Amino acid sequence: MSIKLTHSRICAVFRETASMVNGKILIVDRDKDSLRAMVRTLQGEFEKVIPVQSADRIRDTFRQTEVDVVLLDSNFKSSVHNGNEGLFWMREVLNHDRNISVVIVTSSDESDFPVRAIREGAFDFLRKPWEEARLLATVNAAWQLRHSKLEASSLRKDNIQLKEVINSGSEKIIRGASPTMIRVMDTVKKVAATDANVLITGENGTGKELVAKEIHRLSGRSGELMVSVDMGSV
Repeated sequence: MSIKLTHSRICAVFRETASMVNGKILIVDRDKDSLRAMVRTLQGEFEKVIPVQSADRIRDTFRQTEVDVVLLDSNFKSSVHNGNEGLFWMREVLNHDRNISVVIVTSSDESDFPVRAIREGAFDFLRKPWEEARLLATVNAAWQLRHSKLEASSLRKDNIQLKEVINSGSEKIIRGASPTMIRVMDTVKKVAATDANVLITGENGTGKELVAKEIHRLSGRSGELMVSVDMGSV
């Protein structure tokens, strides 16, 4: 038995099996028919689909709502087809938020234009006339990338805060004026600037761990965690 799948059937199956994605899609296209077709395909798949014909409305939209994916026409003047307008507005979008996924929609015949767009930061591109299945797959992948970037950014912030909390509780060495202490601190500054392994020796209670923490604080890894292990308990 053979099964023939058409693009419309693929889209129907996709709609039946996928729940609505909690994403906001901005579509910027001067062509009314293309704009309506994209809205019709994406509505019901995403939480919010915002269609605009003029690129000048991009900034206003950003002021009103957070956007996850921008579908951006490459040309906004009928007499110009080099894609430079699309690249300009893509830069504006990415300057506003580097984590937004931009998909360039182009009718340009220039074979190198999609390469230029991706080099400058576009997630992907669609050529007109586009297919529904390709549009859905591209926008979903663009949203997934946006979602992953936001999660990674949140994890980085949490990690930084965690490091600050843990490292802030560390006792700091009290700098003395004695010749011995001055020599110790001079040595600490020298080794902290290197990647050398350092062995600190001394009797219990002489401040070996404080010296180790001072080396860590002055090193290029001061923003990372310092883990102390009590070898006696091990």
